Amino acid sequence: MRWIIAALVGAATAAPSGYSEEPDAAETSADRVAPRYLLVNMHYDTARQGAAREALQAVVDALQPPDNPKLRVGVHVIYSLLELDVDTLRASLTSLLAAAEEVGVPIQLALDGQNWWQTRPDLWNWWDPDLPGYNPANAEHVEWTDWSPEAAVKIGWRNWGRQIRVAPAPNILHPQVIEEHLIRYRVAIPLIAEWHRQLPDDRKHLFAGVKLGWEAGIGYNAFYYPDGNRIYEAHPDTEAHDPETGLQTASGWPCDAQRIGYAAVKTAGIRTEGELTVADVAEATRRYLEILARSAVELGMPPEHITVHQGGTYAPFDKHLPFSAAFNDYAIPGWSFYFLGPDDTPLREAMETAGRTSWAAAEWWWPGQDVDQWRANLEATLRFMDCRSLVIYNWNRSLERNEAGQEAIRRLAAEWTEQAPARNSPALASANE
Repeated sequence: MRWIIAALVGAATAAPSGYSEEPDAAETSADRVAPRYLLVNMHYDTARQGAAREALQAVVDALQPPDNPKLRVGVHVIYSLLELDVDTLRASLTSLLAAAEEVGVPIQLALDGQNWWQTRPDLWNWWDPDLPGYNPANAEHVEWTDWSPEAAVKIGWRNWGRQIRVAPAPNILHPQVIEEHLIRYRVAIPLIAEWHRQLPDDRKHLFAGVKLGWEAGIGYNAFYYPDGNRIYEAHPDTEAHDPETGLQTASGWPCDAQRIGYAAVKTAGIRTEGELTVADVAEATRRYLEILARSAVELGMPPEHITVHQGGTYAPFDKHLPFSAAFNDYAIPGWSFYFLGPDDTPLREAMETAGRTSWAAAEWWWPGQDVDQWRANLEATLRFMDCRSLVIYNWNRSLERNEAGQEAIRRLAAEWTEQAPARNSPALASANE
């Protein structure tokens, strides 16, 4: 784990062993153009035999995507890694990849270890000996409201449409929390890379890459109300008495919630005392995403097939996490866009300052009132700088019922032409020049 410690303290990073900057000969043809991807995020019953093929086929049947080598339409599937044992993960990935190949639909695989770990009290239960997984040392694995584990949190809240309780926010830079990611990466990444390697050249486009992180950040998707532990202790089994004010993003981070992030920031050595700032949290988020991306490269995944997904980019943009927290030398940076496009944000300035062009709309919902507006919004995003992929959230109970959105995808894919063709070259070269 020496490289993890180096990343945590901000050591300079070199090209990792096991990865060559030289692409395969098949990838260097002057005639080959890397496709862009327009993907839909889909959920399905991973426990049911045959469900993967059935779900993928249903999307293809509904969308009937045109075959355009320059803009491929496909599917995006999320794996909540910490809630899966390695055998289940291996079996599910194998089934899904086989189904994607059989159906002939591009697939992007999101591997997340931050948002869902409800079933892992062995990592977060530091306070209750009557519940499974109890270990006082688990206070190191969760976030704190001050600079010591005595300030560890027992609960978090999330609002992705309605407020719910979630497990305590993880300390995303604790070595054991990172190791829980890597245990599963060691199964998933080589399996996915080998599947892509064995695809014939005319089907390589079926792999739309891996996405690491899912709106990575601290204090957003598992926020903490002031005096949250007392709220939980008073009513451990019901949400009926919980506050409902939620995150007030207009006020900037921490959005009128209680400040958390101390654990990750202290673990990384970014700061150990004083006032915790949004810049501290941004740096912790950046290091977390860099660790994830670098570990995937170490395990055989080329950087051009990796996207990292940062969260916390809200208006007013100068009071939240900067877009630059997604920048590292091992992945394409990605962010979420809801009801706006990249031109409505400081993304261009951040990209140009960093000398970057490639990026991803890793989570996107900017619907239109009709087909033309849908198409305009999709195209405005895909033509912003060098957008490699756009993932519409969600297919289930959303886009699957929106015929205007589906027709916009069909028309855009059928008529898409490159204004400036994107060649297959080291995706991160501009970041290293």
